[in-house]
Amino acid sequence: MVHDNPPASPERGRGFLTQHDKDYLLGEAGVEDGSQQERNVRAKIRQRLYDSILDFALLLRHVGERDIDLVFHDRDPEEDYLEEGLAHLLGFVYYADPDRFGARLEEGIEYATMRDGWLADVDVNIDIDRTRNMTDVIEDIESSGEYYTNEQKLLRARGRFNVGTQIHFDHVLGDRDGVPDDIDDPRLAIEYLSLPFGDPNERAEARQAVRVALDHLDRLRDEDDLTPDEIAEKIASTVYEIYPLRYESSLALWQNLLEPSFNEIGAEIPDRQPDV
Repeated sequence: MVHDNPPASPERGRGFLTQHDKDYLLGEAGVEDGSQQERNVRAKIRQRLYDSILDFALLLRHVGERDIDLVFHDRDPEEDYLEEGLAHLLGFVYYADPDRFGARLEEGIEYATMRDGWLADVDVNIDIDRTRNMTDVIEDIESSGEYYTNEQKLLRARGRFNVGTQIHFDHVLGDRDGVPDDIDDPRLAIEYLSLPFGDPNERAEARQAVRVALDHLDRLRDEDDLTPDEIAEKIASTVYEIYPLRYESSLALWQNLLEPSFNEIGAEIPDRQPDV
């Protein structure tokens, strides 16, 4: 998933960063560059970051199982940013000291097994292949009119992707990695869809639209007198009445959202011809 900037929203509870800290990091605090005020803000952020990292020793050792489960599992996946937050956490640790990242992962897993009363031998191997830089990505997007979600992530991370004002194309192809290999249930795979919406509410509606489309596909599988195109048309028309989203027609909804999503999650329309 790719979000515009949900972690900075004032609507969520405070972490170790204050709202003023977030505004400063986003360049929205009105703090003058190089001023004493800026130095003070940065010093406070550094200290809170350091102290928060040390707090994880207490959390790993003493937070109850029920509390851990509520944080990590008992959440609405459509309204939650935990996976993205964890990915950024690991990314931050790697960026801060890439040479020791693997060793830190190994030691962290060892501490986790100790919580269960076990010693463990842990071996972590990480292969990183830097494929293209941002200049190449932008050139590819501008020449093709298409972008993959991991390319969108790169542009957002570098402040170069802003829907409606900078680089924006209608055709989103999804992550190059796609749905994890160990997930073969289309309904579970929906949670991993790459969706062409930055707004959380639109993204939640789009995911629900795919669920409704999948339900309708299941009902139409036994309709032997329907061609694949007719099945697709019926699905698109039904879903469009409920979730038109930003699309001008049911055909646009099918071509830009439902069909790519079906392909990504492995939901196949029966390929058959009606009896004559």
